Formats: sequence, structure tokens, C-alpha cells
Amino acid sequence: MPRTSYGYQSPRPARVRGWYCTSDLCGVRRESPPASWPYACPECGHPADPWFAEPWEHEAAIYEYRHRAVHDIDPVRRQMAEAQAHVWAYKDAGLRGDRAGLRDAWRAWCKLPEPFFLPLTMVMLAADFEDFDGAAEYVLERHPLVDTRDLQEHNQRRTEARNFLSMCIELLERESFAGHPREAEIDAAMRDIARRAADVLTDHHQRGFQRIRELRDRRRFRAALRRTRAERVEGLPPVGDPEGNAAIERADLHDDFGPLDDLIARRGTALLRARRHVLRGDLRAALGELTDHRPETLATRGLLVAREDLDRGTDLCRAGRRAGRTWWRRTTPADGPLARLLLVRALSSGGGDLAEAVRLVRHVDDPLLRQEVLAARDALTGRGSAERRQVAWRTAADAPGSPAALARLALAWAEWAAGTGVPGFAAEAYERLVALAARDATGRQGTAARDRVLLAAQEYAEEAGYWLARAGRFREAVLALERGRAVALSSGEGEVGYEDITAQTGDGAIVYLAAAHAGGYALVVAATHDPQYIDLPGLDRPTVAALTSGEPDPAGFSTRLARDLTPPAPAVTDPMTEGLRLLWRDGLRDVVLLSARGRVVTLIPIGLLTLLPLHAAGGPAQDGDHWHIARFSAIRYAPNVRTLARCRASAARLRTSEQTLLAVDAPDGHGSHLQHVARETTEVTRRWTGRAATAVHGCTWAEFRDAAERHTVWHLACHGDAEPEDIYASRLFFADRAVTLAEVAAGLEPHPRRLAVLSACHTNLVGSALPNEVVGLPSALLQLGFAGVIATGWAVDDLATTYLMTAFYRFWCADGDEPAVALHRARHWLRTATRADLVVMIPEVVPPPGDHAYAEPRFWAAFAYTGA
Repeated sequence: MPRTSYGYQSPRPARVRGWYCTSDLCGVRRESPPASWPYACPECGHPADPWFAEPWEHEAAIYEYRHRAVHDIDPVRRQMAEAQAHVWAYKDAGLRGDRAGLRDAWRAWCKLPEPFFLPLTMVMLAADFEDFDGAAEYVLERHPLVDTRDLQEHNQRRTEARNFLSMCIELLERESFAGHPREAEIDAAMRDIARRAADVLTDHHQRGFQRIRELRDRRRFRAALRRTRAERVEGLPPVGDPEGNAAIERADLHDDFGPLDDLIARRGTALLRARRHVLRGDLRAALGELTDHRPETLATRGLLVAREDLDRGTDLCRAGRRAGRTWWRRTTPADGPLARLLLVRALSSGGGDLAEAVRLVRHVDDPLLRQEVLAARDALTGRGSAERRQVAWRTAADAPGSPAALARLALAWAEWAAGTGVPGFAAEAYERLVALAARDATGRQGTAARDRVLLAAQEYAEEAGYWLARAGRFREAVLALERGRAVALSSGEGEVGYEDITAQTGDGAIVYLAAAHAGGYALVVAATHDPQYIDLPGLDRPTVAALTSGEPDPAGFSTRLARDLTPPAPAVTDPMTEGLRLLWRDGLRDVVLLSARGRVVTLIPIGLLTLLPLHAAGGPAQDGDHWHIARFSAIRYAPNVRTLARCRASAARLRTSEQTLLAVDAPDGHGSHLQHVARETTEVTRRWTGRAATAVHGCTWAEFRDAAERHTVWHLACHGDAEPEDIYASRLFFADRAVTLAEVAAGLEPHPRRLAVLSACHTNLVGSALPNEVVGLPSALLQLGFAGVIATGWAVDDLATTYLMTAFYRFWCADGDEPAVALHRARHWLRTATRADLVVMIPEVVPPPGDHAYAEPRFWAAFAYTGA
């Protein structure tokens, strides 16, 4: 082969991929090599150079760069060739494994002038060679220099911002970069530029962000797998007595210790007493009971001791196995516990004990343990097929068993599947997990036992929906979210299908919103076709968790208990407004502007998003106005579609009969005096057009309870207080005393009713421990038969609320709007009302000075509608 135009003479074994024209004006390149050399370009007649295969392509490249740096007539191309030569030197050192050469080449490259030094290429190579320190330092030095002003019109700034994000992605998506000292700084820099350059991001960047989120999700699952295997007490051996095992299972599943206590009273065995102590959480007392040397006793003691001393616990299980083995019996009650501890040790040490664990589980009647051990063997040895392991998990989940045992197996399956990163595997496992967790919860006897299952299952629905959507199974993703939401509220209602969900979209779209660990997302159901999936990367679970933590109210929203007497002056930095802007900017804007349409849009938030006032999300518009989610459609919430259908059925039954209103107020039940609630009650009853209206000023609980049964619409204007961490202790303050949510639910009989208006502070908050169960005043009133509930998400202003409620009843009663639409119109009216508008609405009240006194979201956005 002849010498190239740039002076490279290839060795005899060199292979050629094709050729390219040496003319800068032509530049033709073809992959098919010519029959002989020299060869002329058929397009322009200029000589062609060989296009070598690796490693000769790399070897030839330095000759070409050096030749161009000296002989090219274009000074820009000469500088570019010089930069490429430095990049070549760095790559060459990396290919040779020369770490010192990498550092020297990096320093030489950093001395080059801009803009000819190919930063993205260098960072990509650094990531390939795991030479992270210099690359991370360089990226962080570039961060403050990225100018994101006017990116739509300024091409160079746009390119620099995109390249900066690509460099961050190159580092953060590498498994080996995890745990690097600069990882968090790189991530923060990437998020900052991504937020500032959101309008010019490409699909490449969005896919990169998704890969990073899923990589972290897999790492989180692996860490959780190791942590839970080491921490939880499970796999205790049977006690050798069917009656005892049944009593232990009943106490474990249903918190019913009666049969176990009776058995202990009759037999008094130490092992039964120890198991009771374990179920009660007193492990020290349990260890005190385990003194004999039977196999099941030693194995139980070993599992408990292993929480503090894994090696000693393993030795005790080995002793139990030795005590149980005879010449006619090769398996013992200690085999399962021993295999479990060997698995924990293997996961922490790299697999030394795994072979013994594999031998043991082949004869243990514990499908979950068997699959965990075999999955760990595949992961640690690098052998085995993920497809075969998926089939094995599926087969184990299809086997007969209790819902609780199968749910535990499905959880381990989901953890394994998410760790593979294969969407189809994770989707199938999580779909099974959501169904089994719901069955397990509804099958538990007793509220505490059911809530314990629901607490553990809070994240399952979001993760299931995410992975099903990633696998392209959008209908199943919607069903997973629907089935995992408000399980207790909808128990006994039967299975729900996708057609049941689409049947409720007659007046507008239904939007499921969820925050998985790998990213937030929305599924919009608008007709009988497949739902639309919308990626909301800014609303991942950690971000939403940060919004809902640290303050008594979500996102630091107003924490004042009482309805204020006067509008406060706006704060320089209003945390409520900032939180609402974040919710709008990082996802809900795209949902309502691009996808969710209709006279009424129904929001079904999943998990932690339930704790946030999504209906109030908004931010400033380009025209100086305020854009918010309810600007385009009336917004209502629903615990799930099954509850929405039930509410609609109640509303339909009540349409043919005239409604009756009970409007009560209690200005002095708690805290400061509410100056305007009596006026609110008067204005509400004045605008009522139903059959009858009863107003009770200074209402006591007994007066309300006696009158409530005779009315289908309730309006309560009083103080309110929510306890998200103990939601059943949330209170409404009547004139004589406070009434808790638990008393409301227990003290009133369910009947078909149209609407409850809770014109008090914090009445729309739900329990923070089980947000998916939406336990709160609105759901309690829906269970009492109401078709709809209006409640507040934070402390509301007394006078502003009076104006808002007066406008609501005018639009509902006089104009005939549905309640959700009437509330939507009332909020808009209050936000834009001038002083003259306020005077016309209630002439007897002096409004605050100035026009648009209630334009801030804290005045008009607190009230939310739930139901039909």
C-alpha cells in the first residue's frame, strides 16, 4: 500500500475500511475499499487516501494531524489540527494504560487557546478511560462561564450550553463515576444549566438525563437490597407445631395475638414465647428465651444475633444444622436461616459463601429465598441468563401461596428487575407487585395491620407506572396507578379495567401524576385510545420529597393556623409562590398546555404528589399576567376513578330533587376571632336557590350534628387545623369544642349528599404517612355520601374567603355551573377583582384598598374541589 498524502506508511498487515478524497472541496468518503492503489476520486479526480480500520486508523491519525498543522493553508484548520494532535496524545496514553501519560496529555491540552480544543471529545475520552479527576475539575470550572441569555437567537451560546450538558452526562452516566467526590457538584451544575436552557435541549440530552436517573435508581435498589437483607428479621424457622405456626402467622398478618397467647398459656414453650417477643419487636427478650439446642431454636437465635454479629449468627445456624442432621435426614429447620445469612455475607464480601447457600436452597421450601440466592449467584459470577431468571421469578410468583408471601416475593422480584435496567422485566414485576400488595392489604384484618402493608407499598404504584410506561405498556401503567391508589377507600368495589377509566372522561381529561425515583411523569387519559405519556424529569421522587419536607405545610406554604383578619403584605421571597412556580415550570405547564384539555380536568396525584396543591401551580407569563394550571380548565381531584364514578352516581341521583343547605359558622372556636364568617354565612344563604336554607351562627357540634342529617349541602365557616402526621386528629372548631376527623367519620351517618364546603384552614390536607390512601376530611366526607367536597390547602384569609365563597354560590346557584366550574370561575374572579367589583359583590363590607388586592395565589388558590 503506498504512503498516504500526509506521510503515513502502513505496515503490511494493515486493513482498509474504505477511502476518502484528499480535496477539501470534495470530501467524498466511501466504505468500500478500491481494488488497487493509488486510487483517484471518481467525483473530482483528486487522489484518495485509505480509510484504515483500527488500530491503524489511530496510528495514522497523528501523521495527518501533524501534517495539517504545518502544511494546511487555512490558519483555523492548522489550529484545529494542533488541538486534535493533543487529543490524540491523550487517547493514545489511555489506550496504552499509561496513567502518567494521561495526566501529562491532559495538562498540555488545557494550555490550548479556545475555541479549538474539543472539550466534549476530551471529556468523553476521560470518561472512557475513567480519568475522572481532571475532567470533573474542568467541567466545574466551565460552569460559571456558561452564558444562557437569549439562547434561541445566539447560536454560539446555545452550542456551549448544550455541550456543557453533554459533558456532564458523559460523566454522570458512568457506573464508575458513582461516589466520586465531585459527583454531587457535577449533578448540581448540570441541573442548573438544564433549568436555564430548558427550551433548547435536544432529545440527546433528555435521553441522557433519563439514563442518569435510571442508573441512580438501579444503584438505589441494589443498596436497598443489601441493606434490607442485612436488617430485617425474616425467614425464621417454623416452630415444629402446625397450631403454633398458624397462631404466629395470624399475629404477624393481622395483629391478632389472641390465639398465640392462648397457646402459650396452655403450653408455655420458650420458642413460642420468643416468637411472640420478636413480633412485638423485643429482640432482647426473645434471645433470653432461646436457651436450648434444638435446630429451630439455634437457627432462630442465629438470625437474631446476626443483626449485630453476622459471623456469630452464621455459626449458630451451622450449629443448628449439625444438631438436626442424622443419617436418615439431610435437611433441617436451620437450612433456610443458614442460607439466608450466607447470602447476606456473600453480598457484602463478594460471594465467598454463595456456593454453599446455593446447595442449601435447593432443598428449602422457601421460593423467595431460592430466587434471591440464585439471582445473587448470577450477579456475582456474571453467569446465567437474565431472561431465564425472569422466567424463574415469574414461575415462583405464579405458584400457590398467601397474598402476603407472594407480595414479599414480588417485591424482591421488582428489586432484582429494576437492577437489570430492562424496562420489560421491571414492568412485569412491578405490575404483579401492585396487584399482590392491594390483595394483601384488603385481606388484612384490622386497621393497623392493613396500614402497615399500605405504608410499605407507598412507592410501588409510582414505580410500576414508570416502568410499564418505559416498556410501552401505557394502559397497564394507568391501571397500576389506579389500583395502587386509595386501596382502602375502594376495597370491595371489584376489579377496574381501562374502559372503566375512559368512561369517566366525558367532560375532560383524567391526568395521573406520579413521581418515581427515576423521574416524574404524567399519563393523560382523554378518550378510548391509549393514554399519552409525558415525561416530567424535574418532578422525580427526591425533588418532590424535598418539597414536602421540613415544614408543617407542603413546600413551606403558609403555616398560619387561623383565617387572617387582613391581607398580609407580600414577602420579598414567598415560599408558597416559589413552590407553585416550581411545580408549574418543572412539569405541569407541559401537561396543561400540550395534553390535558376539557371543561373539567381531573387530577389523580400519586404518592407524595398528593401532599402538594397541584391545582394552584403557576408562574408569571410573558405578557405580565399569571399563568396557572386552572387558567385553561376547571380542576378537580379524585382519589381514584372508582371513587369519581361513585361520586358521579350520587350527584346524578340528587339532581332530580331539590337541595337543602345548612350553613354554619363559629367565629370564636379557636384562636383569633373570625370577623367575617357570619357575613359569609349570610351571603351564602342569600344566594341559595334551592328548596331551603338553614343558617346557624355560633354553631355548636351538637347543633350541627342534629341538623346535618336533614340537608344535602353543608357549608362550614370556622377555624380548622390539620395534623398530617396524625391525620385522624385533624380538627374543625365549633363554638363549643373541637371535633376531630375521627369523630366526624364516626358520628355522622352516610347518605347521598351533594356538596360539603369546608371554609376553614388546612382542610384539604391528607395524612403524610399514607399519602396514596388520601386519608383526610375530603375523603371522610366522600365516604359519608357526598358527591363533592371543597376544602383548603393552607391557612386562608378571612375576608378574601368571604368574597370567594359569595362568588362561588352565585356561579353555582344563579348561573347553574357545576360546582367544580363554579369554583374555577370564583377563583378567577377574586384574582382579577377590582375594588369596585368587591363593593358590588358585598356592598355592606369595606374592601381592602387598591385594585387587585387578592391577586396573589395565597388568597384565591387554597380552595380545591374533590369529587364530581
